[in-house]
Parts: sequence; C-alpha cells; structure tokens
Amino acid sequence: MNVFLLLTALRDLLKQEAGHLLLPSRSRGDDREFVKRAPHVFIGALPPDMSDNLEAVPFVLIQAMQGHQSAEDGMHLARICFRLAVQDEDPEGAENHLHNLLSLIMGCVMRAGRNGAGGGRYVMWPGEQGRLWFWQRPDEQLPPFAEAYAVTTWAMKGIE
Repeated sequence: MNVFLLLTALRDLLKQEAGHLLLPSRSRGDDREFVKRAPHVFIGALPPDMSDNLEAVPFVLIQAMQGHQSAEDGMHLARICFRLAVQDEDPEGAENHLHNLLSLIMGCVMRAGRNGAGGGRYVMWPGEQGRLWFWQRPDEQLPPFAEAYAVTTWAMKGIE
C-alpha cells in the first residue's frame, strides 16, 4: 500500500465533509473584504502558484510527516499531520472558527479510522504516547489568523 493513497482518501473525505462549513475568507480585489466559503483541502504543501496565499485561508493541509515499520507484526505506520488555518476580523471569531473546523476534521478522521480509510486498507493506530489523535497550537499567531495542527498515526500492510 501507498501512503499517498491514504492522503488522497482523507482529502476526498474532508472535502466532502468540510464543504458544508462556510468560514470567512478574504476576497480578491481592492477592497479585500471577508466572504464566506468552504475551506480548501490540500495534500503535501500549499500550491506555490497562488497569487496571494491569504486567499488560501481557510485551509486544511494534509501531510505525511514520518513513517516506519513495526517490528512486532511488520505493519507499516505513518504519522499524518493536518495543518489548519482560519481568519476573521474578530480574534474570538477566528478562535471559534478554528475549533469548529478542528472538531469537524476530528470527527471525520476518527470515523475514517474506525471504519478503515481507503476501503479498509488503512486503520488509525495509537501513536507514541498511545493517543489516536492530538492537536496543538503554534506559539505565535498574528491576528486575524488562528492556526492549529492535529496528528494521527495510521497502520497499513507493507508498502506495495
């Protein structure tokens, strides 16, 4: 199996689920006013060809961070990170949007982990400290943005 197949399965699932959550985003143009839209969902990195990365916010970025083979059963484990960013004119509004997006992603990913993402080929696995899921905030964040990242570990049969 291939970690990229897991990333695409998670992206497709999140695009479908997050499509109903409308969050503030800067519009194009001179006035740069806030409009509501669903968050972008990317794999690997933000697209380099965006004219203004502010237009990418809100977003969820799914990245494979690390992997290894388990010595006990030969399963391959991959650590997957979900990076999130939202924005709002009001800092408390940005916090609320961030936690709404984090809750949506956590519920969606936990369901996928229980049911086996990618047609049952990938299963969520307890990480180093026995946690299926944890999230954290970066130390410094400039208003009007709020950011977080969540980390999960997934098990799969050998790399094919």
